[in-house]
This record gives sequence, structure tokens and C-alpha cells, in this order.
Amino acid sequence: MLEAFDGANLLRNIIISGLAGFMMFCVSYAISVWLKRNRTTKAAKTALWRAGFTFFFLGTVGACGYWLLNEYTSRSGVVDGADLFVVHAKRDAVIERLAPEGRFEEGEIITQLRPPAMEGTLAVLDNQIKEAQARIAALQARALPIDQVLGQRQAQIRARIDQHKNFQYDLMKAAREFERNYLALQTRWAQDNGALEADLSTSKKALETNSQLLSVAKIQADRAADF
Repeated sequence: MLEAFDGANLLRNIIISGLAGFMMFCVSYAISVWLKRNRTTKAAKTALWRAGFTFFFLGTVGACGYWLLNEYTSRSGVVDGADLFVVHAKRDAVIERLAPEGRFEEGEIITQLRPPAMEGTLAVLDNQIKEAQARIAALQARALPIDQVLGQRQAQIRARIDQHKNFQYDLMKAAREFERNYLALQTRWAQDNGALEADLSTSKKALETNSQLLSVAKIQADRAADF
């Protein structure tokens, strides 16, 4: 697969292409001059010489073409040295993970190494984690401490609530007694008022009767005095 041109290799490709072109020009010009000088001094070229020159020219062109194809063709499975980074593992390093043999995708982890110096650090961190977990378990199992001030305030608030409830009960009791007494007074006042109205009506009637009797007596007394 042909690789795309990038900015890093552009200058190198231009220089190499220029040098290759200059060398090809020099070689072709030198051959042309040599052929012109020897054309009149030597006999005619044989078929073997012509075939050899043709194969030489084709071989040179093929070598240049192969070199260009090699430069601009990428091969799957071949690692370029410019993009290769080698990790030097220590002999006493611990291999935590090693990928099995096979095909690997980009970004996949092949192996994980742990230096021996981290063993002590990991052990200390493990102990600290276990201690923290034990403390958390102890805090969860332990009963919560009782705040004395908060307990006193809660008792005072409960006492005030009980006082308000008792006061509300006494107030409701007094209201019911007042309502009962008020109804009794209204009933007694209605009875007394009815009796007074009945006596007043009787007295009015008696007064009217007496007034009539008095007027009759006056008339009789006036008549007796006239006789």
C-alpha cells in the first residue's frame, strides 16, 4: 500500500530525487559521449554488445523503480525503526499481564511489568486500605454517642409540649364549662322571664279590673251624693 507524503519526509524525498536525477543524467551523458567517440574508431557493435547494453539499461531503470517503490510502499507486519520504542525490563520485574500470541490492534496492551521496588509500596498501601476498612466497619458497628446538651434541650422541649397540651386541655375544659353554664343561665333567664311576664300580665289584668271597679264605684258614689 502506497504511503501518503508527509511534511517530515518531503525535503528528504526532494533531495534524493534530485541526486538520483543528476546521477542518471551524468551516466547517460557519459555513455552518450563515449559512444560518439568510439563510433568511428571501432568496428560495428555486435548483437551481444547491444543486448548487454539493453539489459544494463533495463536493470538500472528497474533498480531505480524498485528503490522508489520500496520507499513509498508500506508493508503490514513490518515495524519502522523511527516509530519503534523498546522497553527494557529488569530481570527481577514482576509480569502482571502478558497478552497471548496473536493479532494486536492499535492501542492494545501487550504486557504489564511491575518493578520490585513497588512491592513494598503496594504492601503499605494494602495495609492502609485494610486499616481504613476496619475503621469504617468499627464506626458502623459502634453506637452513636449521646449528646448531653442535646438530650437536655430535647427534655425541655418535651416538657414544654406537655405543658402546652395540658393548657390546651384545661382551656377546652373551661370552654365547655362556660358553655354549659351559659346555656343554664339562658334557660333560667328564660324561665324567670316567662314567670315575670305571666305575673305582669296577671297584674295588668287585675289593675284593669280594679280600675273598672273603681270607676264604677266613683260613679255610684257621685250618684249617691247627688241624691
